[in-house]
Amino acid sequence: MKHWLVFSILVALATAVGCQKKKAPVEEPQEEVTLRPYATPLHDSILARRFDVEFKTPETLCEKMLEYLEKMDTVGLIRITVSQSEYLNWIWPEEPASQPKFNIPLSFAWDNLYLNSVKALYKILYKYGGRKWQFASLSFEESVPHQTYIYHRKPKLMAVDENGQEIQIKGLGTVVEMNRQFKFLYYHEKF
Repeated sequence: MKHWLVFSILVALATAVGCQKKKAPVEEPQEEVTLRPYATPLHDSILARRFDVEFKTPETLCEKMLEYLEKMDTVGLIRITVSQSEYLNWIWPEEPASQPKFNIPLSFAWDNLYLNSVKALYKILYKYGGRKWQFASLSFEESVPHQTYIYHRKPKLMAVDENGQEIQIKGLGTVVEMNRQFKFLYYHEKF
């Protein structure tokens, strides 16, 4: 009889503990993760970084892009985007996806960005290439600071065509600002 009573009490306790209402975890608002792999203040070698093609303003970058569009200069249009070396050595280390827990190979990170950008570039050339363009204005929807660079996202480039019509040039991806220089990170496929 004692064993049965002890067993009944243990079952009752286990049931009572198991049936208690669990409190839902409180979700903290998530802010964008930006890695800060470099000690502060930043070393002179980081502050001395220069893109292989330098543009002092995003407007001059876009003017050059319009010039290359007119000439259908694919090589020029690729040169004004971040190179493999610039991306993997300077930009990638501050990307959240670069954390070891994600185990993303460098070759995949670059190939994915580059191939999608080139595919988008051909769409841009097809839609806007071979026409004379004049720069009108440039704005960005948002800017996201990282430790050594700033992403200027969703650019809105307005240009005037040879007929005097103002048109938004679509397909432009993020513009990277590093040490007061500007370059496209990629071209964006979505129009």
